Amino acid sequence: MAICAYFYDKVTNKIIGRNIHQVKDVDNPGRLKYEDVDLTECWEDIRTGNKWPDILERVTDHDPDNLGLIYADDIPYGYNEYKPSLVEGTTRLERRPYICLKIKQSPNVIKSEERDRYRLHDVDTEGEVTLDMEVQVKTTQSDIEKHDKDKNVNDIDGEFAAECTHGRITPRNGIINVVNGKASFKWHLPDTNSKELARCYVKDSKGEVLISKSLRVNCC
Repeated sequence: MAICAYFYDKVTNKIIGRNIHQVKDVDNPGRLKYEDVDLTECWEDIRTGNKWPDILERVTDHDPDNLGLIYADDIPYGYNEYKPSLVEGTTRLERRPYICLKIKQSPNVIKSEERDRYRLHDVDTEGEVTLDMEVQVKTTQSDIEKHDKDKNVNDIDGEFAAECTHGRITPRNGIINVVNGKASFKWHLPDTNSKELARCYVKDSKGEVLISKSLRVNCC
């Protein structure tokens, strides 16, 4: 895996772009391969907007002093999932915390399964059902979230938004208050055995915490 260059805004602490380097692969004619990026010689031109001016245009106040650079391994997913973090005097990329959404224990939940990109539940909705939903902010440096193993983050407060594709949420406006990284709300599902999966999400309107894996319900 080759080293890439990531540009970030020191004011917003957000990644605003990256640079990768490809060269001809002599072992595979007609193909390219990745090589480590080194922008040392041209960094001052990039920082001041003489080279790749669009990078400086994305920075707060278009101020060169607000533009930072990090070298790191290629990220397998979107770089918006990461943020610069100062660790032992060195700025590194760190994965943002994410929202873990779960259904609290209920006799109506017949089966549950966590997959890479969503959680799947079989739920008995006969006679309508109200599910108690639980939110916990978590963190991982892995590419895939594992709700049962990842660490809780308990220093985040604010308003998150809960949404669903079927049924309704309480509170009605979907706004839930997160305190110490935790929150709860209710999801009301009607009596149905629709073949279409019902989905529920929670997101941070400020974009600091990653959106949860979707929680999908097969209404039985």
